[in-house]
Amino acid sequence: MHIESYTSGNNTYLRLAENVTLVDANGATYKKKNIVLNLGNMNKYDDGNPDYLERLRESFAQGEPLIPQLAQYLDEKPQPAKPQNYLMPKNLGALVLDAFFDALEASSVITRHKSRKKVSYDLLGLSKLLVFGRILRPKSKRKTFEQRDKYAFPVTDSDHLHQIYYSLDELDAMKRSLLQRFNTVISRNGQRRTELTYYDVTNYYFEIDESDPDVYDDKGKLVYKGSRKKGVSKENRKLPLIQMGLLIDQEGLPITYDLYSGNTLDHSTFQPSLQRLKDEITLDRIIVVADRGMINNNNLLALGNNGYVMSKSIKKSNKEEKEWTIDPQGYSGQPGDDFRIKSRIISKKIKNKEGVTVTLKQKQVVYWSRRFYLREMRENEKFLSMLEKFVENPNSFPISRYKGLSKFIGTCQVDKETGEIIDTKALQFVKEEKVKEFSKFFGYYMIVTSEIDKPDGEIIDIYRGLTRIESCFRTIKSDLEGRPVFVNSDSHIEAHFMICFMALLIVRLLQRQILRFKELPTTNSFDWEEGLSANRIQEALREMESNVQRDGTHQLTKPSEDLELILESLGIEHPGAECSYSDLVQFKNKLKKRVKQLV
Repeated sequence: MHIESYTSGNNTYLRLAENVTLVDANGATYKKKNIVLNLGNMNKYDDGNPDYLERLRESFAQGEPLIPQLAQYLDEKPQPAKPQNYLMPKNLGALVLDAFFDALEASSVITRHKSRKKVSYDLLGLSKLLVFGRILRPKSKRKTFEQRDKYAFPVTDSDHLHQIYYSLDELDAMKRSLLQRFNTVISRNGQRRTELTYYDVTNYYFEIDESDPDVYDDKGKLVYKGSRKKGVSKENRKLPLIQMGLLIDQEGLPITYDLYSGNTLDHSTFQPSLQRLKDEITLDRIIVVADRGMINNNNLLALGNNGYVMSKSIKKSNKEEKEWTIDPQGYSGQPGDDFRIKSRIISKKIKNKEGVTVTLKQKQVVYWSRRFYLREMRENEKFLSMLEKFVENPNSFPISRYKGLSKFIGTCQVDKETGEIIDTKALQFVKEEKVKEFSKFFGYYMIVTSEIDKPDGEIIDIYRGLTRIESCFRTIKSDLEGRPVFVNSDSHIEAHFMICFMALLIVRLLQRQILRFKELPTTNSFDWEEGLSANRIQEALREMESNVQRDGTHQLTKPSEDLELILESLGIEHPGAECSYSDLVQFKNKLKKRVKQLV
């Protein structure tokens, strides 16, 4: 039975009704509503409080109707509501991350900083929360703070949101100390492989309209350069950017990074980042691998006794280098082969800052690849097709609409009937020689190096290792969701990327251990492997959860194959389907001890 209302005139009436199922003469069932009791005008019962009808229905359903005469129509005494024992699983995967965090001695750096600066809140716990959250569930700083109760072992005891923003200022202040400690830890026992060091630059965008302004003093001297500036976006975003210069070692482990204003040219970041590398880690001679954006004379001189392997733009090379590149003489194989290569050693004369000429021995390796040629043809197909259409109908193509088109177009005065060049009407035409010059270098690639004794093939393989650092950038941007960036102040921006750096380092260390467990090489510059993708590591650790049962035991989620691989690679057994809290504590302690031995 149920209570319903109906309106007649300006009044609302109540009645008790029930729906019954009947059978007709043909055996078919049909429903009919019976009116059990007419209660009359609702005004007789309304107590003046809001939602009377809703409260009346609820009271009838609970067996204590607001209208006493309805009591006799109760079907039966209602059963008390059953306790709602929902599953509330909490994350255990953070224990793996915590083991790496402590093995890198980040905890000791943060604890010491907290003591020295007399920080009163839980700086260590909040720092862990930010790094673990960036790996497990990348969210805003606010959302990350709200997830602090999602961990089986509490990460922080902080209950104040503003403290997570305070911790960003402290992380910025600790940046150099943390980076130096990480490198010290990883370099122990020769674990850091820096024979080859890769450097590259990327940028991250901010969803804001305007660049940060520069600040000048009364004399017009620059006292502060705004960080978020519009520049050449790697993702074609027309938004303010921040530049990141990142150095990684031969195993793909990040070494250090620096941030620069968004309009800083890539090659201008090279020397400051190189100096930072020298300051933070004790190195023997290294070979720095970088792309064509880094190569200029000043950067080559800044390397000193260190080596380099860098690409060089053929189209921006001098005439002699261009002619040597396309000259078939000296190439291996035949003209129709899919891959041809040649090299030479030259003496390169460079003037240093003091004006003294320095001579460098440099090996130039140039190759032609059919795969590379076809890729460039595809990339420029639209542009070349546009030029062909221009030849057919020049007047339909306003030069101003097409970037880069004007240098391929010439203008002359002709007589339409005779074709004679005279001073009458201007016509546009395609400069065929410019088009040929543009396309004749398709498929060619040049690499220059200080390593004149290394074979050509090895030089190419070393350079291809730059894909490792490109993978690091993808991991930060996509898997760790490092962009867009939503913090604003310089110190918070620095802290955001410090968090991303620590998260990336932990992921890369875990990947290195998986490769070692699989007995796969970790230092390949070409055809290198991850062992397990960052995304799969995140998912495996995110899904490792436990739920506390009534008897106090912990019921764990079934481990995925990826999680089993992660734990196996660390030499640790999964706790099982059910275990006690003390079992989990032992699991945590074993993890910490084992990971400390591996890092």
